[in-house]
Amino acid sequence: AGADRWQLYRHVIIPASLPAVLASARISIGIAIAALYLAETTGINTGLGAFLLSVRRQFRYEDIFAGIMVMGLLGLILYGLLDLLERLLCRWKYV
Repeated sequence: AGADRWQLYRHVIIPASLPAVLASARISIGIAIAALYLAETTGINTGLGAFLLSVRRQFRYEDIFAGIMVMGLLGLILYGLLDLLERLLCRWKYV
């Protein structure tokens, strides 16, 4: 006989779709950070977006650059974590 429904999902369907799901998550990191910035500049008085809006009004270019660097670093860290997660969960892809 063959595999039952649960075994089919666990050993075939989920492992086969996982690389595409994680790649989609990696691609969406940039959109998520942009949405975070937009949300923080419009609705909240705290956070990185509000900080950038505040220092922009004061023409503090060094602080603007620092805030942008923090956003880039956040994206880089999240991208690296998703890459690590993919390497752990999809070992067969990197053999």
